[in-house]
Amino acid sequence: MLGGAGYDPSVQNRYVPDLGDYSKFGVIRALARDDLAVGLVWYLNPDEEANNDGRHRAYLHRQGAQRDAFRDCLPGVYDALRRIDLAGERHVGAYRRRGVAGVRVWVEEPVPPADARTAWAERGRRRVEGCGLVVIDPDNGLAPEGAGPTPKHATLDECAMWFDRRRRSLVVYQHAHRRGTVEQQIRAAMQRLRDALKADEVLALRFHRGTSRSYLVVPAEPHLGLLRRRAEAMVAGPWGRHGHFSLVGP
Repeated sequence: MLGGAGYDPSVQNRYVPDLGDYSKFGVIRALARDDLAVGLVWYLNPDEEANNDGRHRAYLHRQGAQRDAFRDCLPGVYDALRRIDLAGERHVGAYRRRGVAGVRVWVEEPVPPADARTAWAERGRRRVEGCGLVVIDPDNGLAPEGAGPTPKHATLDECAMWFDRRRRSLVVYQHAHRRGTVEQQIRAAMQRLRDALKADEVLALRFHRGTSRSYLVVPAEPHLGLLRRRAEAMVAGPWGRHGHFSLVGP
């Protein structure tokens, strides 16, 4: 499903289908089964299209045990991403068309300038209204404390719009930076979300391959326990056995 007006399929093409997206689809498949409809909000950033990021695709072309260490985790998705790469499909719409992630609602409208940001988030919130889990994917994760909105970050106010403690859980992509250890950064981001959303629990799935990143998981009240059990099952399975993911609890 396309985003609203202003959608540009060339935005962030360089990321498709890199290792970060494989990790994201792994988290989605692990946390959301048939009982949780997923909305994926890309936070597409036109300003980033010309840089040199998004080249982590070698994992799709390894052989033998090196290939199996990735493919074992999610064979169907791995094979689909490899086909996308071989076909040269460098746009996020390829995931939607091929049904890669088990996502029901795709929000692909690029992030607008700051003065239109609230209206953009509100349009997206309406789109995901019927979802039980919303995954947001800003380039760098949460905006730093005291910073205004940027195309590379999600604000805490926006997180509060996507989250509904009564019925809709939230997953936030978080990029590592250079201030403090990665563990310290993850725990600080978890605390910020817990305070801002008045959440009962926040946990994180940390991805250890390529660029260090994590996925901050904020369960709604009906999903307390459920998402933790699914996160634990994820790291107890191939994702954890191959050293790709670990769980960071409260």
